[in-house]
Amino acid sequence: MATMTETPKIPAYENDKDSTHGTTDPFVIHPEPTVESILSKDGFYAGSATPYVEAMIREGSSSNIQVSSILICGNVSLLSETAIEKVTETCHVVVAGKQKQTLSPGRKAHYYETVPTEETFSQLFDAFDIDTVWYISGYADGQNGMDNELKYLECVVKTCSLNAVSKLIVVSSVESLNFHHQYDIMGRLSGRAYASAEAFATAQMEDFVRYYAKSYGLKTIILRTPYIASEWNNSNFLGQIFDHMLCDKKLVFPFCPENKVDFLSGSDLIELLLDVSEESADETATYSVTSGYHYTWRDLEEEIQKLAPETSIEYEQNMNFISIQSYSIELKRKYGFIPMDNVLDSFSDAFEAYRENIRKDSWAKKLLQKLRDSLLTKAAGYIELIVFFLLTEYLVKITETTVYFKYVDLRLFYVVIMGTIYGMSMGILAGILTGISLFFQFRDIGLNGTMLFYNLENWLPFVVYLITGSITGYISNVRRQETSFLQKEYDHLRQKYLILNDVYHGTIEYKSEYKRQILGYKDSFGVIFQAVQKLDSVLPQEIFMNGIQTMEDILKNHSIAIYTIDDWQKYGRLAASSGELLENLSKSIEIASIEPVYHTIQNGDVWKNTELLQGMPMYAYGICDKGKVDLMIVVYNASPEQLSLYYLNLFKILCNLVKLSFIRALEYQRAIEQENYFPDTLVVIPSYFSELLHAQKELMDAGLASYALIRFASKDKTFISESLRGLIRSSDIIGADDEGSLFLILTQINHKSLQIVENRLMQKGLKFEIVIGN
Repeated sequence: MATMTETPKIPAYENDKDSTHGTTDPFVIHPEPTVESILSKDGFYAGSATPYVEAMIREGSSSNIQVSSILICGNVSLLSETAIEKVTETCHVVVAGKQKQTLSPGRKAHYYETVPTEETFSQLFDAFDIDTVWYISGYADGQNGMDNELKYLECVVKTCSLNAVSKLIVVSSVESLNFHHQYDIMGRLSGRAYASAEAFATAQMEDFVRYYAKSYGLKTIILRTPYIASEWNNSNFLGQIFDHMLCDKKLVFPFCPENKVDFLSGSDLIELLLDVSEESADETATYSVTSGYHYTWRDLEEEIQKLAPETSIEYEQNMNFISIQSYSIELKRKYGFIPMDNVLDSFSDAFEAYRENIRKDSWAKKLLQKLRDSLLTKAAGYIELIVFFLLTEYLVKITETTVYFKYVDLRLFYVVIMGTIYGMSMGILAGILTGISLFFQFRDIGLNGTMLFYNLENWLPFVVYLITGSITGYISNVRRQETSFLQKEYDHLRQKYLILNDVYHGTIEYKSEYKRQILGYKDSFGVIFQAVQKLDSVLPQEIFMNGIQTMEDILKNHSIAIYTIDDWQKYGRLAASSGELLENLSKSIEIASIEPVYHTIQNGDVWKNTELLQGMPMYAYGICDKGKVDLMIVVYNASPEQLSLYYLNLFKILCNLVKLSFIRALEYQRAIEQENYFPDTLVVIPSYFSELLHAQKELMDAGLASYALIRFASKDKTFISESLRGLIRSSDIIGADDEGSLFLILTQINHKSLQIVENRLMQKGLKFEIVIGN
């Protein structure tokens, strides 16, 4: 968290090289330079054959043309067909993923439904001589990752290393930058606080890639990209926005309206990937990619409202710490990448293109879906109906002379099977087909239609076939309907159970939370009462000590400090602080350096560093008198749990307790001021000096402050008082003991400051000795 002390500048990214921060990547690989011939060569769509066989058929052993091959894997649905076809203009493209793309024939793109954990994936490297691998992360475009993604990445890195792939390019998300640094009380970097689980997961994924890339000596380029814009792809974030606009659905944006939003067009992304793939003299690094344009979520909302005024938009108000350069200078210098497309400027054109494409796709999809349903469901049953009918007729023909088959009706057996498997309609059709076959058989033995019609006995076989088909089909339909009904009932009950289970667990959580709050509030009354008792003192030093200790116990924070402010409101002197801050905290601060804090506390408000400004405390409160700040209480560091309104109110309550005690002590000191000093001097009488020295000693023993004690050789109170006037700080104390010896208490002083005071005293001609000092 932000502190008031100057902290060392620590790189934002310890393990990578980022174009926006200029950090150095320790995982640097120096590959041998290679020359790639990017030539045009016709290819065609790959079917389901083994990759080895397909490679032998397509490429041929006689071909001497060397064309670079790129394998695209991971979340391949993020790249549209147009984007992939653009890559095929210069390279062979192999797409490996479960989301199948519909690629036009004649291109050098081959698709395989496989994932990195399958053996088929590793076979692609042998079949196509893969030179570069593009891994599209599940976190790219602001998505939430894929199942088993870390396992996929591990397999990708291993396979690339075993097959001597020249480069692995991982498309990540700028969401991995959504964090702020945490520092300990010494000003050293202690970790990162991520704004969301997605940001943490994305950063972990990137660290995972860097670790395995270093372990296997693989050159790896990680590209942190913003949202990917492709108007023909409804799998990305922009496509989802267009889909909500068409359906008048509510849009929920993750951050605040004033936060920056950036889109990188799909064509610019492909150009960048190609540029990175072609460069052979680069090194392992991580880059943040931007479009170079400055837009906010509010600008995006205005564009949406222009085209779809009925679309409602809400904001989740999530924390956003992402801060990167508006233009990727490092990418331009190394790869010559210059983003060309302004997505929001062409937002309306993109929306119209998407709407037109959806209309075409919707009609085509419906037609294809209808044909597929007909072919896969109905056609399969009709084909089996005809095939089994022909088989039955063939068996009847060859068994008509066998005596045993006089008692077995194969046609009836056929009707039973079809009705049982496919239902009533197919059973009746089977009965009609067998009836037609029987009619021709009767005609062959001399029975014409008239004889069949007027002789009721001849109707019996036809009736039996139809009734059998109807009954067996009806029973089958009833069974299926019952099964379907039970499944729906099960799904409905399961949904109810899941809802009730969520409600139950929520109730348990709320119960535990309420119990904790009740107990906490119950305990807090006792703690507050103890705090009031501890702060009941007339000595400011004791109030400072007890105030720090009490606030540390109640706030669960050990980065608290109390400053006294001079009458000119120029400097703040450290009166007491938490022990962990004492060694490194500046003994005085310039009010001008914390001007926003000062103006807030001067108006009686509590300062809260909501913008996480560097060099500023997280909380501050001022104790004011006549428009001036006499005392400032600050909390330097705060954990994410301590940024709540409850914590702010608790801090304010404790500060008010300190305020009441401090003002009461000041009023008491003013009332007895004349009694505590020797006349016309700055020297404190022995009884009061003894109390002040004892309080200062307790502060040092508690580890909350430091001091030095100097004894002067002279016992002339007027001489010492006039000599030290204007030479010491207002917080330093001159006093005498019962024997008349004069002393000087230097509060909050270190060895360096003590040497400065010694020089000043010697320049004044004062003789002294240091009784207590560090």
